[in-house]
Amino acid sequence: MLITAAITIVLCCCLYLLLKQNIQLQTQLKQYQEETKKVSIDLVKQEHQGQNTEKITQELNKAKEDLKLANNKVIFQEYENDSLVDSANKLIEEVNKLNKELEQERLNNNTVLSQKKGSEVKLGNMAENFVPFLEGFKYDPNSARLLSHPIDFVIFDLYSANPSIILLEVKTGNSQLSPTQKLIKKLVQKGCVRFEEFRVSDKGIKIKVASNEEEPIK
Repeated sequence: MLITAAITIVLCCCLYLLLKQNIQLQTQLKQYQEETKKVSIDLVKQEHQGQNTEKITQELNKAKEDLKLANNKVIFQEYENDSLVDSANKLIEEVNKLNKELEQERLNNNTVLSQKKGSEVKLGNMAENFVPFLEGFKYDPNSARLLSHPIDFVIFDLYSANPSIILLEVKTGNSQLSPTQKLIKKLVQKGCVRFEEFRVSDKGIKIKVASNEEEPIK
C-alpha cells in the first residue's frame, strides 16, 4: 500500500507540473490570438487609409505562424497529458494488482505457517505420551500422569527411597518455560502446595484442607 501511495504522489506531482505547463501554453496561445487580432485590425485600417500594408502584412503572417505553433504546442501537450494520465492509471492498476497478489501470498504463507505450527503442536503432544518410556527417564512410567497443560506431567513417585510428587515439564531445543509455568515453579519452591479433600454427601459439600505439618510416611 505504501508503494501505491508513493507512486500516486509522484504521478500527481507530474500531472500538476504538466497542468501548469498546459495553462502557460493556453495563456501564450491567448496572447498570440489577441496579437493576431490586433494586427489584423491594424491591417484593415491601413488598407482603408490607402497606406503601405507590406510591413503590417508580414507582422500578421508572423503572428499567424506564432499562433499556429502555439496551438500545435497546446494540442501536443494535451495529447501528452492524456497519454500520461492513461499510463498513470494503468500503472496504479498494476501496482494495486501486485499488492493484492502480495497480500494473498501473505495470507497463504500465514495459513501454511499456522498449519505447520498446529502440526508441530500435535506432534509434540503425541511425543509427550512416549516421554516416560524414553531411555533416561528416571521415574517409573506407571507413576507418570499426563496433564499437557499447564504442566506436562505429574509424577507420583511414591515407592522410591525418597517418595515425592514431581511436576515435570518437557522441553525441546531452546524452548523456555512460559510465564504460567514459571509461576507454578515459584509457588512450588515457596511451598505453596497443599492437599485438599472435597467431600460430597446428602448434607452438602465439605472441603478438608490437610495440614502442612510434616507427618511420618507409613
